[in-house]
Formats: sequence, C-alpha cells, structure tokens
Amino acid sequence: MPNEPEEKLRRFVGPSLQDSFMRFYGFSEEKAKEAISYYREYYPEKGMYDAFLYPGMEECMKKMHEGGKKLVLLTSKPLFFATQIIAHFGLSPYFFLEIGTELKEQHSDKSFLMEKAIEKGGFQREDCLMVGDTVYDIQGAKDVGIDSVAALLRLWRTERNRNGKLFH
Repeated sequence: MPNEPEEKLRRFVGPSLQDSFMRFYGFSEEKAKEAISYYREYYPEKGMYDAFLYPGMEECMKKMHEGGKKLVLLTSKPLFFATQIIAHFGLSPYFFLEIGTELKEQHSDKSFLMEKAIEKGGFQREDCLMVGDTVYDIQGAKDVGIDSVAALLRLWRTERNRNGKLFH
C-alpha cells in the first residue's frame, strides 16, 4: 500500500494484519490472507529494519537490565521478525523473555500475549509494568490487571487518547 497516507497506515500498528486488512479495507478473510502473503514477501527484504529506537531507549533498557529488572519483549509481530529487529539494534542482551506470535498464528491480542508472558516468566501481576506505545498495549495491560505507562511519541496522535478514554 505504498500510496497510502502515513496516518492511514498507522492504524495497522498494534492489531494483527488480518484484523487490520478486514477492518480498514473491508477485505474478506481470504483476501486478507492474500494481502498478508504479499506483505510477508516485502517485509523481510525492505520493511523489517525500517524502524528507529525512541531517543534514550537503549540507555534506559541497559540501566534497567543492570539494575536487575527483567525486561520482556512483548509484540504482536511474529517473533521470527521481532528477534531479528532487536538484534539489529543491539538490544537482545537486555531481554529476559521474548513473547510474540508465530508466522502462521493469527492471534495477536495483547492481553493474550501478556498472560503468556506472565505465565512463562513466573511473574506476579503486581510486579509487572507494561511500557507501551499503542492503545493495544495499554488496553491489554488494563485487561489483565497490570500497571502500564504510555510512551506517548506515537500514542498522543490517536483521537482515543486525546479524549482521555484510555487513561481512566
């Protein structure tokens, strides 16, 4: 979707690609799966490293890691890609646990992934903090009963947040 405005494409950040294609473009399940296959051809070669770290993020992660905090990569992105991305940016050593989806998996609900991280990591909910940059991160944390902090570099742009509905 190279001719789409950036704001329209931002809606794809957070939910699964299948859900996004069906919701935002009215695709059938079959057509959404076809679109995902085209995306997956493009992404590893041209799109995977088209990303950036928020300013100060690496230093923050290093400091938390050195202070004994257990950092968890939690993403709705397929883990196959996510682990390559964090390695590319030199962040792999800071993570205690990596949670994401499998390439064929369609389940990208953040609360489901958070429950998986809590179980796999042996965490108590009261000891967890979700630092998220999408409404799906913050809502997922709320749904599973853990505290969250919003990285507003992306979140502030959404109407849902400007109306304050997410931060009650």
